[in-house]
Amino acid sequence: MDKKTIYRNLCIKEAKIPIFSQAWWLDAVAGKANWDVVLVEKGGQVVASMPYVTYKRFGQIKLRQPPLTQTLGPWIREVDGKQTTRLSREKDLLQQLIAALPRYDEFNQKWHFSQTNWLPFFWVGFNQTTHYTYRLPDLSNQDELWSGLRENIKREIHKAKKRTCLKVYTDKSIEVFLDLYIKNFKRQGKDKSNFKNLIMRLNAACENKKVRRIFIAQDETGRSYAGVYLVWDQQSAYYLMG
Repeated sequence: MDKKTIYRNLCIKEAKIPIFSQAWWLDAVAGKANWDVVLVEKGGQVVASMPYVTYKRFGQIKLRQPPLTQTLGPWIREVDGKQTTRLSREKDLLQQLIAALPRYDEFNQKWHFSQTNWLPFFWVGFNQTTHYTYRLPDLSNQDELWSGLRENIKREIHKAKKRTCLKVYTDKSIEVFLDLYIKNFKRQGKDKSNFKNLIMRLNAACENKKVRRIFIAQDETGRSYAGVYLVWDQQSAYYLMG
């Protein structure tokens, strides 16, 4: 069985592999032939993995992550035990993942917030920059979420409701969202029309997996003012586009 088939089966079984590292996601945003993965197996079981996308430009090979993909990086199977034992195991597995990578001129990935140990990469010469992810631990209590908003944001929401009678809908099509998305970039002097096919392909995959929701703010005439595209896995929901 080849590596990618093994990884596809792993993604089906392991719910803690983030959505952006799932095989079906990579198929949609990179194309089935354009991504690969390195694996570490022990006793017939995958204990560590790291997908990547290969780009070739001006004779250089670059291992990166595809568009519309917030994070990539390693996944390591969790085990019980002392912290020192777990860290030692992580070190060994990360070193094996590094050794399994193909030849490259550049490696650049943003890792999922759950992965904090990059020391083995530092030891072999990689550089790292820290970015911050803000998380809401519970979305079930809308009153609590509302109370956590800044007062000026609350005022803007109230004004939008009263003055323009805006309502938020979750049953609008991807085409409605795309129209807003592309127009937004046009106002900034950027052309994102070439993203349309990519977004449509990803949306079809997310719809099939039932892991996305589109929020559109419209007035009484049906005019759209804003849109948000969310995706989620079993750990988190993510603001993907807006």
